Amino acid sequence: MVATTPAFVPRMASDSIDAFLPAIVAGDLSGAEALFSDGIDVYDHWFGHVTDAAELKKMSAHFREIAGAAPRLQTIATRITKSRVFTEQILLVPSAATRKNLELGFIVIGDKAANGKLRQIRLYYTRWPFGEKHSVRPPINEKLWDGPHPDDVLAVYWHGLTSGSWEAISKAFEADMYFREPSGPPYVHWGYEQVKAYYGGLFSSGAMDIRDNVVTDDGVCAAVEFTVYSFGGNPITPQSGCAVYERGRSGLLMGVRIYDDIEFATD
Repeated sequence: MVATTPAFVPRMASDSIDAFLPAIVAGDLSGAEALFSDGIDVYDHWFGHVTDAAELKKMSAHFREIAGAAPRLQTIATRITKSRVFTEQILLVPSAATRKNLELGFIVIGDKAANGKLRQIRLYYTRWPFGEKHSVRPPINEKLWDGPHPDDVLAVYWHGLTSGSWEAISKAFEADMYFREPSGPPYVHWGYEQVKAYYGGLFSSGAMDIRDNVVTDDGVCAAVEFTVYSFGGNPITPQSGCAVYERGRSGLLMGVRIYDDIEFATD
């Protein structure tokens, strides 16, 4: 049972996108392909831009290998907006080293077509558990979002993030917050002091140049696809990722969940 993050509670919303990763892990290529309106169009961290059945088959074989003989995949939450949909899922990956399951978190984002199917799917996750090293993922979409309403909590958070200020970013959080890193447990930070310590380490070298590209927001959860260009004033190879920001009842953020593989080593 996956219960490491309190906000990871299954939601009532459901969509066809929920079926994509299970189909890939199960080797159901026809089921995966049937989700698209105009043919296969997937951006994946390992396989890049996947656009045909042969590439999708390779992608499926890879995920089937890492998932093991008895794959366990849990859909955590699905959020639907007028133009896009996203689902957060956890694949339990057997680990020979620890004899425990790794909780590999995915976010699967889909652009909706007029016929209700999907035009494109983008997957974000980390490859860190497989060799304890990051893998640079080039930008997918560098078009800039015009930003949230100035009074929205995302604007408060984004200002703190781009200025490298915990004092500024803390104004966006509820008192009882958490932050989940891409690799999941044990890299989950609970409560004010742990989250403060995490951001203190993140900002120890200074602010980052991080730009939001595509935002999918249903009013409770916002999935922000982003590109990072520099860290601590030092340019890095531009890299893409995604973060989910969940608002609590107060309207402030109760949780942040990250899906990326950012390597902060400078060029």
